[in-house]
Amino acid sequence: MSTVMTLLAPYLAGLREPLKGFGVEVILTTLIFLHYRRFGSALTGKQGFGPVLPFVGLTTFLVITTVKSSFALSLGLVGALSIVRFRTPVKDPEELAYIFLTIASGIGVAAGQLRLTAAVVLLILVVITVTRRTSRQPSAAQVFVSLDLAGVADGEAAFAAVGDALRAHARRVHFMRVEHHADSMHVTVEAELPEPEAVPRISAQVRRLYPQTNVAVHDESRLSTA
Repeated sequence: MSTVMTLLAPYLAGLREPLKGFGVEVILTTLIFLHYRRFGSALTGKQGFGPVLPFVGLTTFLVITTVKSSFALSLGLVGALSIVRFRTPVKDPEELAYIFLTIASGIGVAAGQLRLTAAVVLLILVVITVTRRTSRQPSAAQVFVSLDLAGVADGEAAFAAVGDALRAHARRVHFMRVEHHADSMHVTVEAELPEPEAVPRISAQVRRLYPQTNVAVHDESRLSTA
């Protein structure tokens, strides 16, 4: 057993620093993810985008750790990345900022700047938190809300109920399309919703009078239904 440990000692010693950096990167990327989930202003997409951040940071850490000691690998990495194309661009500036912060943490930790990277990442998260908390108004997202009401006997009353529900939970409402059929109504509006919870609140208020109402919220490239 002692002979095996003696043979493995040089390899284990070489892995000590990378594993230490890996542990630090796991902590940092987890903090970034938790911060985005708590303070991110996106109405939809949090469940799909947030959990990806740790993988982005850890992958960056692996790539930089692998190529930093080899000039040939660095050139090969540049050639490999030159063929990568992103078919779905990131349209939300906030998500782009979190992605860059995650990548920067992976590069910094892989470069051996553990203390500096950890301190700067934590300071950036603190600045974001303070900025959000000291904002005069909570961030609002401009979305399109579509409502399909069934069992409509009085079109005027149904339209008034939809308007009351939207105005109660949205900052600004602009009606774009209204269709009233024999026993149904379709309404499409452009609205500013201050928080994601506004969507189920609008749905609940309308469904008190029209239980079979379907609500769809379109936020640029994302779609949320309630």
